This record gives sequence, structure tokens and C-alpha cells, in this order.
Amino acid sequence: MHEPIVDADLWDAAHAVLAGNRNQRAGRSRSTEPALLRGLIFTETGAAMTPHHTRKDNKRYCYYVSMDVI
Repeated sequence: MHEPIVDADLWDAAHAVLAGNRNQRAGRSRSTEPALLRGLIFTETGAAMTPHHTRKDNKRYCYYVSMDVI
């Protein structure tokens, strides 16, 4: 177990915002909402993490991959 990265109040507030505008966000193209963490997360070697996605059962799953791997 480790210390939380984000405190519980901030976590709950973020999820409330996401739940509150789910329909509004669903109507927009993904290109209008770039990956939120692009340029902000890096590996321990300093390599940038770049956004990628995959689809399964008509759902899109987004994740970040190290540029070292690509």
C-alpha cells in the first residue's frame, strides 16, 4: 500500500465533473478533446508517455505508452 497520489476530495470532485458532463462530451469528436496528459507524464528514464487507444466491443480504451517501447 502507498500514500494516495490524489486526495479523496479532489478525486470525488473530478469524478463528479466527468459524470455531470458525460453526454456533452459524448457528442464531441475526440479530436476536439486531446489527451489530457500529453506532454505531462514521463517514464523514469525521461521518455515521454504518448496516448494510444484500442477498441473492444464497441468501446474505446485509452492509455499511455512510453516512447521507449514504441
